[in-house]
Order: sequence, then structure tokens, then C-alpha cells
Amino acid sequence: YENPKIRSEILREILTAIPSIVRGKSVVVMDETIASGKTLAVSINILKNAGAKEIHIRIPSPIMLSNCRNNMLDKDAELIAAKYFAKGAFNKEEIEEELKKYFEVDSLNFLSLDGFLKCFNYKYNIKPCIECLMGNNKNSFISPKNENN
Repeated sequence: YENPKIRSEILREILTAIPSIVRGKSVVVMDETIASGKTLAVSINILKNAGAKEIHIRIPSPIMLSNCRNNMLDKDAELIAAKYFAKGAFNKEEIEEELKKYFEVDSLNFLSLDGFLKCFNYKYNIKPCIECLMGNNKNSFISPKNENN
């Protein structure tokens, strides 16, 4: 849905947190990626309203920094992480920290780009297109010092 308000209303109808289960608990939310962040924001709001004590976000893909020329996203999609990259957050940890503050959650972590590439190389011995994950800075998100991201 192009209208963000309508999309948020629909998500609120679809997504549910049962307060008697969530209240006072630490909750881990997994989402495949964060593009605009609108779906995640609605999910977090629902969990907070249900009384979650802590909210931890885990994204099993790398940070998306630019729109995909292969039409995986709308050409004019607003990528929330790209905004922080443009403001000077030039590595994974800085962007994770900025997004943690933005969403007001207890922790937020993405899979590293090198961890993502190892998954493909290990199982399929192929190199996927990673243009949307790299932005214009071809080395900023490959971190050889920690291979367990």
C-alpha cells in the first residue's frame, strides 16, 4: 500500500500481541530485513502496548543501503539505514546503534555482509548480487575481525 497510514492500519489489524503472554517478558523479533522500517515500527508499538519488558530485534540479512536496480524494491523506496549512512554512520555497529535508538528497543543486530556471503559460498559456491547491501562504499560493511556476525 502506497499510503503509509493505510498500511499501518492494516498491519495493526493483522499483527497481534497477547498481553497476558507478552506482559513483563523479553521478546525477540525477527524480520527478514529493514527497508523503510514501517512494518517493524508497528510491530514494536504493538509489543510495547502489550507490556513487553524488553524488545530485541534480529535481522538475518545485512543492512540495505541502496535501492535495488533489479526491482527487488520500489525504485523510490526510502531505506531507513541509508539515511543514517548518509549522516555519517559508516559501519554496521554505528547503524545498528542509531536504529536501536530510533526504534527505542533494547538491542538491534543485522547479519554481517561477510556472514551473509559465507552462507552462499559455503552452500552454493555462488556470489549473490549485493549492490543494495553495499551502497557506494564497497568495503564498509565487510568486517573480517568478527566472523560470527
